[in-house]
Amino acid sequence: MVINSSRMATYLRKSAKRFLTHTCTLNPINRNEVPVTEDSNDEWDNQLYVDETPVTELPCLFLWEDVQKNEPSGVIIVKTPTLYVLQDDDVLAGDSVSNVLARDGSTVLLSSALIESIDATAEVGNPALKVLRLTGATT
Repeated sequence: MVINSSRMATYLRKSAKRFLTHTCTLNPINRNEVPVTEDSNDEWDNQLYVDETPVTELPCLFLWEDVQKNEPSGVIIVKTPTLYVLQDDDVLAGDSVSNVLARDGSTVLLSSALIESIDATAEVGNPALKVLRLTGATT
């Protein structure tokens, strides 16, 4: 189905939220690069920055998805930790997620995981969701 109307695309994006049955805490990377102080450096002499404020209870859906990889020996299928969030959520590769919970409060993801990439191939047409590929996920 091709979405020709921006109103229809907006409606579909909003209605997609009902399928996000988990919540998570998004820990953004430092986007504003505000230094702690002018001369605050870590042990490797890198500037220290003020941490961004985490976004709590962000609606999401965590799944282990089969992702096709093309290798010299042929095509392989890899179980990949994947997180779906709404298209307009401010998420970047390099952010991390933690505290992934089901609606009943049970823990879905035991560890913090890094957002390795945002799957652009999943975003065809007017997408309702972002598909985030994670690394370091433990369930």
